[in-house]
Amino acid sequence: FTLALATDGRVYSWGYGSEGQLGQGDDSDRSTPTLIEALRDEGHVTAIAVGDDHALAVTDEGGLFSWGYGIDGRLGHLLPEGRLLPERVEALRGVRVVAVAAARWHSLALTESGILYSWGGGGFGRLGHGNEENLDLPAPIEALRGERIAAMAAGAHHSLALSEGGVAYSWGYGGRGRLGHGDLVNRVYPVRIDALVEVRLVAVIAGYHHSLAISEGGGLFAWGNGVGGRLGLGDERARLVPERVEGLSHVRVVAAAAGEGHGIAVTDNGDAYGWGSDAGGWGSDSGSDGGSDAEEPSAALPPQGQLTPRLYEGFRCACGPSSGRDSAALNSAAIDAT
Repeated sequence: FTLALATDGRVYSWGYGSEGQLGQGDDSDRSTPTLIEALRDEGHVTAIAVGDDHALAVTDEGGLFSWGYGIDGRLGHLLPEGRLLPERVEALRGVRVVAVAAARWHSLALTESGILYSWGGGGFGRLGHGNEENLDLPAPIEALRGERIAAMAAGAHHSLALSEGGVAYSWGYGGRGRLGHGDLVNRVYPVRIDALVEVRLVAVIAGYHHSLAISEGGGLFAWGNGVGGRLGLGDERARLVPERVEGLSHVRVVAAAAGEGHGIAVTDNGDAYGWGSDAGGWGSDSGSDGGSDAEEPSAALPPQGQLTPRLYEGFRCACGPSSGRDSAALNSAAIDAT
């Protein structure tokens, strides 16, 4: 399913709706973008995020709303059942939320004061609270209390956080090296990624089996599962620690996204590059509709120079982790309600 945030702060949804993830008050599918009426009176929406079957929205007043599939507590409500309409997360009413992330089983929210909250399925320690228990209500990640968090990302089985000082942390499932700590060990608490401690980062991105990070200087780093060339490092080997993507060393990367088997990066000139498996032309030198792997970044469609860094956020629809069904979140630059 797809969620789109328009420039006027309204949210639209379409696609499969079997779990109420469209927020339309029923479990029907929609073939065209449909305004989520229940959010119209809640204020101007400034941020959205989608998991496999649930969604989150943040208003300009810092209110957090969730809807869709509720098992394991991923919606953040006292009763962990599904919601067909957006409902305010009361547990966070007293704080101002500014950003959200969602994955298959869990959710993250960042407050104005730099505190990171997590809730939902706690398997592999992906919530960062020192155990593998599920949480129905959002709880601050105490291990990060000493840091002011500026950004975060949620993968299917792991999570990433970035401090205001540009230091990255990871936790959750360590399989295939996605945590970047040089081993395959799970972490139930956030752990600093020491291999990147000398690099000031500005963004972290969580894929299904791998991770990416962007440095202040525009360098892209990748680690985790390399099958299908999803790391963009020229082969299919896993990397247990972050490694710079040399295929993009000649450009300045300002945005990136990681999907289940491929990735996309956008430069400060608006040029797009893709790599990985079956990327629908984004990772293919031929520009065909998929079927080929690209182990190194290559120029991607649309033609060079036609993407802006902000518009790129809309292309998460090409990268969102999927288990047979695609999920996407488009930001306000991707759709104009006028």
